[in-house]
Amino acid sequence: MPTILCIDDETALRRIITAELRDSGYDTIEAADGREGLEAIQTHRPDLILCDVGMPGMDGFELLRRYRQRRIDEVERPFIFLSALADRMEVIEGRRLGADDYLAKPVDMDLMLAMVSTRLAQARRVGARANELAETNRALAEELADRLRSERELRAAKERSDEAARLKSDFLAMMSHEIRTPLNGILGMLRFLLETRLDREQKDFAETALYSGEALLTILNDVLDYSKLEAGKLDIETVPFEPARLITSVVGLMASRTRDKGLALDHA
Repeated sequence: MPTILCIDDETALRRIITAELRDSGYDTIEAADGREGLEAIQTHRPDLILCDVGMPGMDGFELLRRYRQRRIDEVERPFIFLSALADRMEVIEGRRLGADDYLAKPVDMDLMLAMVSTRLAQARRVGARANELAETNRALAEELADRLRSERELRAAKERSDEAARLKSDFLAMMSHEIRTPLNGILGMLRFLLETRLDREQKDFAETALYSGEALLTILNDVLDYSKLEAGKLDIETVPFEPARLITSVVGLMASRTRDKGLALDHA
């Protein structure tokens, strides 16, 4: 059951109020002045506070001011003033400090019980809404954390992918260069060979070897172009060619393989 704290320096009235509250099913705590009341709030965390305004030492206004300033916890507990002199300025001051309601003395017990019930129900609704908002905030915070983590992972994966692509391009460029250098030497020597005195068969062999080397060089250039394509540096060229020579070179490249299989490959 909810716990009600009653703070009043009039012992008889305080006991009548707490007895009435207990008869209605509430747990009660008593305090005889403002200082005791503030300690009881800190110690027991009541669900609602009934507090007299005019008390010796720390009055109700000062108690409420200190309670609100200290922010003892995050729960806004209903705070109802009891006063025999509830004039207009007193009500305004109490409202300014955060009082939720006023009960005039002598206290109408039925009105008090109705006010207590209403304020507790309102506090429960506010608390439930606050819990919903807190849960929503928690879910949003988790979702945001997940998105930030996913973004970091995607960024890291992209960086790894970019680095792997760069390394691959560097490797392809290096390998194509390293292979192309000796291959150019071989092609140069074959061209020199073709300028010497060769019989028909020797010239066919030398030309086939030259065409094969040039085809390999083209493949190496294509590999290099692939790395340029990934880097966005590929330039498209229009190069004239002779179809008849292309066909002759293809037949020459395939001649040894077709011969091994007992086939004849020729062109007109």
